[in-house]
Amino acid sequence: MGKIRARHAYFLDLASEEVACGSGVLLTDNNIKTLSVRYDIDEFRYLERGDRETVIRPEDFEDAVLNIRKAIGNLPDTKMGQFFVFDAVGALHDEGGDPIKIHEAYLAISTSGKYASVDKEAIEEIIAISGQTPLHVLKFLQAVGEMQQRRMNFLCGRVRQKTWDGAVSLDRLFEGGTYPTTRRCISISVTSITSPGTARRWGAFTGATSSG
Repeated sequence: MGKIRARHAYFLDLASEEVACGSGVLLTDNNIKTLSVRYDIDEFRYLERGDRETVIRPEDFEDAVLNIRKAIGNLPDTKMGQFFVFDAVGALHDEGGDPIKIHEAYLAISTSGKYASVDKEAIEEIIAISGQTPLHVLKFLQAVGEMQQRRMNFLCGRVRQKTWDGAVSLDRLFEGGTYPTTRRCISISVTSITSPGTARRWGAFTGATSSG
């Protein structure tokens, strides 16, 4: 699995930012340390601000942030957001619905530019496009909303692309990046690229596109 190598300070800042974006609560280094020790969140409990580096897998970082959010009462559990969608899709299929049609309709209205959020009008259009029942559409949207509430913002940037001619030093193109797999994002270092061509810096891989 891929890993992120960075200074302890980077992970502390990133954890504080992720918790703040998801919960509205801004935690200090001491807050994160206290919660990590109290609730056995090993990924964060040994982090100290300074020049020391460490390695954390993206999925372990995500799990640790969810544990922090649970510890402060922002979330009832630490279930990763994408699994709410997986479970909802399976349940809709078992109930005779067609989650693929709902997903396609959701993507269509999300990329149409007509809506800043999934309001009543947008939901009615999803129902009309997909041909599915209102209950099934609402169950799907509820799962997507839960996924977006729990997602990691640092994994959700836009794709940025630069062409490498084989002569320019790679560290002048970018400092690091991630290539998406079917489920998780795998971190890469610039030294791992050995052939010229196009170097892409990916920020995220999600199962559905957020509206707006």
